[in-house]
Amino acid sequence: MKKNFNYILILFVAIISNITCSYSQNTKIDSLLILLKKDKEDTTKVVHLYQLTREYELTGYFDKGLIYGEEAIALAKKLNFKKGISKSHNYTANILRYQGDYTRALDLYLTALSIDKECGDQNGIAVRLGNIGIVYDNQGHYPKALEYYFQALQLDEKLGNKNGISRHLVNIGGVYFHQGDFKTALDYYFKAFKIAEGLGDKNAMATHLGNIGNLYAQSGDGIKAIEYSLKALNINKELGNKHGIATNLGSLGLIYSGNKNYRVALEYSFKSLKISEEIDDPHAIAIELGNIGSIYSLQKNYNEAELYLLKAIAYCDTVGILHAKSTFENILSDLYKSKGDYKKAYAYYKQYSVSKDSIFNLEKDKELTRHELNYEFDKKVALTKAEHEKQVAIKEAESKRQKLFILLVAAVAMAIGIIAVIILRALRITKKQKNIMGQQKEIIEKKNKQITDSINYAQRIQNNLLPDHEELISVFPHSFVFFKPKDVV
Repeated sequence: MKKNFNYILILFVAIISNITCSYSQNTKIDSLLILLKKDKEDTTKVVHLYQLTREYELTGYFDKGLIYGEEAIALAKKLNFKKGISKSHNYTANILRYQGDYTRALDLYLTALSIDKECGDQNGIAVRLGNIGIVYDNQGHYPKALEYYFQALQLDEKLGNKNGISRHLVNIGGVYFHQGDFKTALDYYFKAFKIAEGLGDKNAMATHLGNIGNLYAQSGDGIKAIEYSLKALNINKELGNKHGIATNLGSLGLIYSGNKNYRVALEYSFKSLKISEEIDDPHAIAIELGNIGSIYSLQKNYNEAELYLLKAIAYCDTVGILHAKSTFENILSDLYKSKGDYKKAYAYYKQYSVSKDSIFNLEKDKELTRHELNYEFDKKVALTKAEHEKQVAIKEAESKRQKLFILLVAAVAMAIGIIAVIILRALRITKKQKNIMGQQKEIIEKKNKQITDSINYAQRIQNNLLPDHEELISVFPHSFVFFKPKDVV
């Protein structure tokens, strides 16, 4: 029985992980309805129509959303409004996907993708790839789903679209969850949550918290499972997101059931069922009916259990949820066995066996997915490692260039410093030498002046003491003989 409950929990994770929740108040819907009454048959009306489709999708009123979606598609085609055609197809397909009409949803997504490629709308292409992956995921075609998820992720990484990256990460994490690789799944979920938290996207935060809560429940950590599921529930209540509220309530029902607190489990499960019926979500209704039936079976309330399990199987046939149908048939077979009704027990065991055989190929797909997951994960790790090593090499080269530049600048500065010191010293020496030469010159000039003064002084004394030449001749005429030189012929 625990195995069956674990599988039902996985189905709930598939529901919550593949919903891109967003919130729009009723006032926004009312405003769009008012605008539509004034709109002419032009592109503006197409925009208002597909926006209204989106708002009804997000608030869980799928039937109303489909009406406006079909109208948007028709008018967009009439006007040949490419963007309108793509958007209208996408939002209408979202509702069809929630209602379990995967064939029509996939057809609309592929049409939208073709138009986006024609228009070169890279953001639109990324969204459509992710949504196509969700359809394949819901159908259990995990390898195909993974192929589209990774294409979408790579494109949004290239575009730097954090919302898209967060959405694809959680979807890829969901595939790991299906394969029982909880550690890797949790890593993807937390990465997605951190991005959503950084963007302040409460809708995405609620989705990721719900996924984390369910993962902890599956791994046996009931306390953390309840903690994260309640966080998700509180955010969805704040936003008024009925689809999110129903999903969180259903998850809490499963968690408390796993803890054998059946009374509380049933309270949450019935609340979830009521909201799922209000928003007409057959996928969630099928799972919740089976959940309630399983809880009653554990309580040995076989009559109520039988009633809800039969309803669940009928819904699974309608929606095409083969795995859930197989699980509920197995639980119903055990129920009849416990009641002693071996005929019905055998009949439902046979149906369970047929369903099990039908999904044998899907189990092969799971094995293939494991290999693809390992390949994709290893490839991504290798790419990340290569990119990291490239960045490290660039940083190291830049660091070396900076160090070399710093050393060069330091060397130039040192050389300039040395030259400056040499010049300064030379200037000082020259100045000192000039000072010395000036002093020596001053001394010499002083000495020369002293000598000149002495000579002049002696000359004056001599002149004062000795008679002049003429006076000597007059006194001693015969003492001086003068010779007149001969003329030269």
